[in-house]
Amino acid sequence: MIDYSVGISSNTIIELYNSMGQKVHTLLSGHVKEGAYQLSIDAQQLPAGMYTCILKSGPYTNQVQLIIAK
Repeated sequence: MIDYSVGISSNTIIELYNSMGQKVHTLLSGHVKEGAYQLSIDAQQLPAGMYTCILKSGPYTNQVQLIIAK
């Protein structure tokens, strides 16, 4: 589960990248109103390893590291 918040209503993209920098999944793409949200990831389709989750919303960009262990 990924918790995230959006400060202003805007187009928002959340993407997941593997340790090689390759995009493996777009988790969200669309207009999101300001507020706090939760997003679930189906990790069953992904191999174990380190991933980077990047959120872009309006002028704001943030990234977090995720570890998927099986």
